[in-house]
Amino acid sequence: MILSHKIEKKNKGVIKKSLKNAIKVVIFTALVIYFRCGDKIVYDDTEVARVGSEIITAYDFRLSYELAPPGAKVSSRNILQRKKSFLNTIIENKLYAIAGLERNLDQDEKIQRVLKWHEREGVIKELYREEVKEQVIVTEEQLREAYILYNERLFLRQLIFNSEEEANKVYHRLQRGDTFEQIALEYADSDEKLWRILSPREFRWGELDERFETTAYGLTLNEVSVPLRSNIGYHLLQLVNRKENLILTESGFNEREHYIEGIMRRRQETEMAKQYAKTILQEMRPQANGPVLKELTEQVNTILGQKKLERPVLPAFQSLLVRSELEGISEKALVVFRGGAWTVNDFLDRIERMPPARRPDLTNPGRLTTDLAVMVRDEFLANEGYRRKFETRETVREEVARIREEITAEKMKAILLESIEINHEEIENFYNENLSRYQIPEMVNIREIMVRDKKLADSLFYLIQEGSNISEIARKYSVRKWAAEENGELGYFTIEAYGDLGKKAFEAEVDQLAGPVEVKIDDYVVGYSIFKVLDRKPLITPSLQQVYNKVADDALQQKRQQVLASFFEEMKTHHPVYIDEEALSLVKTSEELGSGRPMDLIVVPR
Repeated sequence: MILSHKIEKKNKGVIKKSLKNAIKVVIFTALVIYFRCGDKIVYDDTEVARVGSEIITAYDFRLSYELAPPGAKVSSRNILQRKKSFLNTIIENKLYAIAGLERNLDQDEKIQRVLKWHEREGVIKELYREEVKEQVIVTEEQLREAYILYNERLFLRQLIFNSEEEANKVYHRLQRGDTFEQIALEYADSDEKLWRILSPREFRWGELDERFETTAYGLTLNEVSVPLRSNIGYHLLQLVNRKENLILTESGFNEREHYIEGIMRRRQETEMAKQYAKTILQEMRPQANGPVLKELTEQVNTILGQKKLERPVLPAFQSLLVRSELEGISEKALVVFRGGAWTVNDFLDRIERMPPARRPDLTNPGRLTTDLAVMVRDEFLANEGYRRKFETRETVREEVARIREEITAEKMKAILLESIEINHEEIENFYNENLSRYQIPEMVNIREIMVRDKKLADSLFYLIQEGSNISEIARKYSVRKWAAEENGELGYFTIEAYGDLGKKAFEAEVDQLAGPVEVKIDDYVVGYSIFKVLDRKPLITPSLQQVYNKVADDALQQKRQQVLASFFEEMKTHHPVYIDEEALSLVKTSEELGSGRPMDLIVVPR
């Protein structure tokens, strides 16, 4: 079915999606809710593992797996092995958490403070879900109009200015007849910058800021936009080309529909969230006290400067270092609002209740103004959420429980590791048992010529034997280009390097010419090498004293692993672990479903 290139304007009927489609209840629309193989069916709540009485569902596993950083997943072509390894990590963390909760580690004051902050964040999210996410409606007509724009690629150039005055000045020059190229030549201070300005970049619908996008799609060829403001300056956009896909199919629309809907939802949510927050803030009318804010940052910079520290103080520790030394401003009002105020002390209290990574930089007045505004906004949103008792909702309680497990597991692991010590005798034993770790192996350095043709290799070998300069021949003929630039010198390497070539190099004597040697990759001959040994370095065995710190670290690490392994075995006797490998194999990840290709993932409410 061919999709009309333009939607008939006379057709005002809007086909609304059902509530089930508008408010999806799966976490990734790209992942279906169950998988089947033979008679086995895996749903989101299917058990893939159990640790004591704690169940790990298919949903729990997939959520953790998809959101984990790449380094947390074992590199393996065997996807089942990768999933099993990751599941074992989840199980280990469960065991840490269980042990920590049995010891009431979660009752620690610092942990309780972090949990309270996460509960507050959950309350705000729940408020956002109810007041924003669930109010968003994307119609089919809107999707089809956006799909038409999506199939129209824009090629844009831009000039960026620091001030609106400067941008307007250049805009008026362009209106009077100056060319974009003339302006670029004036403002580019290097060939690279000139190239960046004059080279158009390709954009599709959804890839630009919405304000820029609306302007860009309204430009005619070679037209320049009015100045557009962003967080980095004022932009003048020039449309230099546009390419349209004139044949739009229903299958093409279906393929990109969820991607387009995700962008439209995010845009609506952003605008609705701003309006809702504005409504809340208008009721309270919060205002920052500029002079006090300036005085605070000045005093913080002075105090930290006087301490003459070797490196800048991270925001996580600033309030702790300066609080007792703030002179005369602790009780001054930093923010005032209807019915109350935050003093500087109140502000610092709130900072210290935040996770360290989220604390604002007290030395940067410009950034602090923004961070303060966000803190005030979130405070009032949280108050509204608590007023509605959103903290009692299941989604909030589940999130807090998850965070409680994570933090308690980290605390339990830290306690176990802190208790592990190592003595000199253990270090000495580890050194003797693992001596090869610290030895510097025998190495050899050669000058080599590698060519593709065996006859050419034989001819070059003969020339060198007859007195020709091997360095000159390497520069001219060697296909190992990086080595050719060094006159054929490969540098020192061990016997394991370079395959058969490396083995032959270790068999040869210094100054001996050898070859041609076949160079293979996966049993395929890719070249022939002629080489001369330049030098050898013998095996070096350092004394324990020379590598003491390294040996101590390695021995401690091994002991830690042994202690943790014993801990897990002991925990498993009280909290047996069960894994359903068949169910795990049927939990499909985005890697499997996408066949290694990037996938469009839309995070939506559960």
